[in-house]
Amino acid sequence: MRLATTVSVLCCILSSSVPAQLTPAPEPTQLEVWVGQTGSRITKSEQVGRIDSTDAHAVITAVVVEHTHNTPRRVRGIRIDLRNPSSADRIYVDESELVYLKHQLDGIDCGVASMRNDSETPYRVSGIARCRPSRTVPQAYCPAYYITPESEGLSLSTFGGHNFRFPSKRPSALANAIGRAMSAFGLDDKIPTPDPIELPASDLEQIVASATQHFPILASSPGIKAAGYNSRDNKSSAWEFLAVRARRRYGVLAFGRL
Repeated sequence: MRLATTVSVLCCILSSSVPAQLTPAPEPTQLEVWVGQTGSRITKSEQVGRIDSTDAHAVITAVVVEHTHNTPRRVRGIRIDLRNPSSADRIYVDESELVYLKHQLDGIDCGVASMRNDSETPYRVSGIARCRPSRTVPQAYCPAYYITPESEGLSLSTFGGHNFRFPSKRPSALANAIGRAMSAFGLDDKIPTPDPIELPASDLEQIVASATQHFPILASSPGIKAAGYNSRDNKSSAWEFLAVRARRRYGVLAFGRL
């Protein structure tokens, strides 16, 4: 099960007088559910990466869980154990999501240089589309790269308000660990060809216009179409697909905003 603890006596004292937040918890991943089930056992647990910084620490582990009665009888993925001086948390990522998370982290990493140079704002954050504040679906975790006057580096925010910052660490540190887990599972580092999605014409025009604005070279690409990953948020998925497509085909920055 996901673990989330915060060491704060003041918060504990005040909790009885503050109404509980009504935001529903994110849906647990299949790997997380299996780990907590009676009859399941972890048949493989291999550390594939570790990120240590002055502020936080993360241990990334490739995990295989088997169950005698479930179908399928085996699930795989990674577990990320996080801790800092005041809190700890645990994230489970299913095997099917690893390639997408790796490419999202690669996209954030590609944008670090322009993030530093394109703005004089002292506080900057570059993350992924599904974690924008405007999104209403609760997220179990949100990776990002942050810049402040004091430091910059990778950050991982988890549901419940926990924020783990890794000064001087790049998103590639986590992406590389995920890549090692994928290699251990024999997975291909390629995003599967997405199925077409049906969107209103106005939405398609907005997505393509935004994509070509950020990636002008796409304007000369014949027959460009918006497609997605069949996720809950089709517009976000279409945008991320176009961004990844632009980076892989043309070597341009794979991150932007719709």
